[in-house]
Amino acid sequence: MPTQDPAESETESAVETAVEQPVIEDADTPETPTEAPVMSKRILTIDDSKTIRDMLRMTLVDAGFEVLQAEDGQEGCEVMDKETVDLVITDINMPRMNGYDVVRNLRARTELKGLPILVLTTESDTDKKNLARDRKSTRLNSSH
Repeated sequence: MPTQDPAESETESAVETAVEQPVIEDADTPETPTEAPVMSKRILTIDDSKTIRDMLRMTLVDAGFEVLQAEDGQEGCEVMDKETVDLVITDINMPRMNGYDVVRNLRARTELKGLPILVLTTESDTDKKNLARDRKSTRLNSSH
């Protein structure tokens, strides 16, 4: 087996070490701060009306939010099985699962107890609004 010259070995080690060490910049070079990427808040909108979902998406994305969408309450709960969001906005009247049941389903999940849930509806019936409040929605918005 050939033996390596000690001088060669020291030179190779010096080269490896030089490559591994950070480069020190000139003191006159301004430092640029390293900024962590800004994480946008995620919002799930649940509404059977494509028009409402699209309007909410456009408005919220323009405001800097990431938007997930579901066409009804059942799909919304399925999204929440897989995703983490900062806010849920749900309609009341939807097929398969209504907004009241969405609120009840999400509030039953220990990890989602503090999740803000907004109920967005055109309902003018006070009893229906109170039912949403009783189910622990965060707030009820109405166009009436």
